Amino acid sequence: MPVCYNKLSVSICLAFCFSFACAQDVTSLIKRGDDFFYAQKYDSAISWYSKAIAVDVKSYEAWYSRAASWYKKRQFNSAIVDFTRAIGTAPADSTDWLAGVYTERGIAYESKNSLDSAWLDYTKALSIKPDYHEVMYRRGLLQYNRNAYESALNDFSAAMVLDSLNVNLYRARSKAWYCLNEMDSALKDINDIIYTDSNYTNYNYRGLFYHGKGMYDSAASDFLVYMKNNFSFGNSFINIIPPLARLKRFQEASVFYNLFLDRQFIMKNLNRMQSSFNSFLDMDTYRFFNYYVKAVDLVSDNKLQEALLQLDTASRKYGTEVKNLTKRCYVDILALRGYILETLGNDDDAKACYEQALVIDNRQPDVRQALENMELIRIASRTRNIDKTLPVIKGVFADTARNVTQTAARDSITIKIRGTAYDESGIKEVRIDNKLVKAVEEDGFFRHTLRKKTGDRSPIIITASDSSGNKGTYTYNQEPTTRGAVVGASNEATTNPMGKFYAILIAEKDYADPDLKDLNYPIRDANNLKRILTTKYTFDPKNVDTLYNRSREDILETIIARCKALGKKDNLLVFYAGHGDTSQDKEGRVDGYLVPTSAKKGLTSYFITSEEIKKALLRSNAQHVLLLLDACYSGAFTRGGPDDVTGDLAVQWQSPSRKVMTSGNLEQVPDESFFIRYLTEFLNNNNKPFVSAKEVWDFVDKGIRDHTTEADRTKYYNPQYSAVTGVDDKGGSFIFVLRR
Repeated sequence: MPVCYNKLSVSICLAFCFSFACAQDVTSLIKRGDDFFYAQKYDSAISWYSKAIAVDVKSYEAWYSRAASWYKKRQFNSAIVDFTRAIGTAPADSTDWLAGVYTERGIAYESKNSLDSAWLDYTKALSIKPDYHEVMYRRGLLQYNRNAYESALNDFSAAMVLDSLNVNLYRARSKAWYCLNEMDSALKDINDIIYTDSNYTNYNYRGLFYHGKGMYDSAASDFLVYMKNNFSFGNSFINIIPPLARLKRFQEASVFYNLFLDRQFIMKNLNRMQSSFNSFLDMDTYRFFNYYVKAVDLVSDNKLQEALLQLDTASRKYGTEVKNLTKRCYVDILALRGYILETLGNDDDAKACYEQALVIDNRQPDVRQALENMELIRIASRTRNIDKTLPVIKGVFADTARNVTQTAARDSITIKIRGTAYDESGIKEVRIDNKLVKAVEEDGFFRHTLRKKTGDRSPIIITASDSSGNKGTYTYNQEPTTRGAVVGASNEATTNPMGKFYAILIAEKDYADPDLKDLNYPIRDANNLKRILTTKYTFDPKNVDTLYNRSREDILETIIARCKALGKKDNLLVFYAGHGDTSQDKEGRVDGYLVPTSAKKGLTSYFITSEEIKKALLRSNAQHVLLLLDACYSGAFTRGGPDDVTGDLAVQWQSPSRKVMTSGNLEQVPDESFFIRYLTEFLNNNNKPFVSAKEVWDFVDKGIRDHTTEADRTKYYNPQYSAVTGVDDKGGSFIFVLRR
């Protein structure tokens, strides 16, 4: 045998032995690390896995094991790096193992709240192993926590096909159904497991579902079962309060509330093993509900005014952001507020609360019954008694202007008077200085121009008559007025701040129903308007709600909650861009609709009606509200014609207003809107410190008319500006204020 061959054989043998020794060494190093890992000594485990990596940098098992150790130490970034190296060095044929590593990296991402990355990893794992039902469940939970309830539902359902006996999947899907307002489906899922699964939490969930469906007795019973079997946990003590309040069993509700407080005190002060008696009220998301349960306790003691203050605080703390998990808590607040107001004899405000509660969730039999009872009582009262109530005249405001004609003898003053006359049976007529007022709105709002001789300071007598012949009288004493005052200048207005400016920007672009065409520009237009309002005008970004591609319930809840939270000097701008629709009844009355992305074509029950918007505005304390509607048929929201707002800015500011500006009348409008183009152009280029909505409207209207043909205006472009009928507009105007 030649010498060279012997040398080569020796070299090959040595290389083989070295490689075998390395493999054996890496395996033994990983095994040592595993021993420490299972003993929960993760630092030592990491040390041994690192030694294995130093010997063989391509050892995917070592990378994976070290990643798992980092995760146990809650060092998620290090874990993610090592999981990534494990994926990069793994053999291509180790598919099941790779699916597991993607899953564990997804868990690490989720632990550090990188939810998008976690979703991508779970999805990658499922693409490798489509029947990986554990990952379907985990991805479903991730989607649930991101409020993507439809997607969560799909994952839970797919996992249940593969693992039909997993009670956790039934429970999780029932919660997703609940958040989608599908109470029957939620109840079916929880009932399928409630008698076979020993977890009494199921009774708590079923109680919530029963409460959401308006089955208050059943809800209270389930919460009692949960309470008896989980007496050391506070949720059931709080959950049972709303259904008992709906049943008007306030004394019982108070007992449970005080039991909760007593037990919380005992656990905190006597039991050192458990420092507190916890409930969901301790969570930031539900902290506002503390005020509701306190209000229920106050009602049991007949302290109704104090209870109202608690409910007002609860509404304010709840805010305006749409929250699916807490939506029914807010409905409970509205329903209790309605009950208290009704008990105090304030039927109008009570009715408004009840109606707003039903707008958010129409499955409230107690609220429906309360409204029916109020109507029956009103009809019975009017049938039994002859109407002797005098009409009430309020909110009278006069704007005086000097009008000098050619001769001094005809020197006169013009007085523009506006106000509101109210009577439950309806206003028949209004007279000012015995002259019939022709412009009286359906809600009693009137306006009239009166001429007097210069120097005539005699009182102005206003009378209102109802259908029963009763007359109410109001005497307006003239005072000298100063013309030309500007809101915010160095006069009295300076000492009376203009309040805060709020905005709700709604953009509906991507429609779920394929029969409703998706739009291109609503979100772009809303973002542009938000930028202008928050950078150039006095809209604080935190006071601007953006609702993009939201459901009917989300939009109405935000409008209702925001309107109720506004103070008497605050101002609200609501912008809507999306599809619109209209309908006409047998008597020729036209109603307008906003069409949210969750709607179905032709089904108006999925739409937002003008009446629902008006009900929200009616009970708002805001000084000014301006609706900007960029949608087809949005002119149906106006009350029939442009509203000429005259007078100085100070006068316009002092009179409350509820105005609507629309991109069209009763016709379709194009996706790329001239209305928003000229609206944002004016607001962007304006340099006046104070500018009224009427000035904005004049620019928009002129811009559209100057750049469109008569045929186009008839077919597409017929914008409107008017007061919103029936919501107590007093003829004032929204004022845009530049940042100083």
